Amino acid sequence: MAHRVLAAVQRGRGEPALYASTTKGGMKLIYEGHHFRFTFRRGPYSIFQCCYKENMQECKVRVVTDQKRVFPLDGEHI
Repeated sequence: MAHRVLAAVQRGRGEPALYASTTKGGMKLIYEGHHFRFTFRRGPYSIFQCCYKENMQECKVRVVTDQKRVFPLDGEHI
């Protein structure tokens, strides 16, 4: 997983990270109009999973952030 994270970061310049607060006091990442929740950390990078669900299927898109820039990691939106 660590090599995939580094490859995603090195692939491009990324986009500026945009965060929004949730109603429960947490933080979500907004990227390309989709909301992402924090899942885990790998070194200096955080991995976020898309929050979207449809017909009991969860969207598998993940992104990587260094807190300032967002880089797509894998998956396609459902």
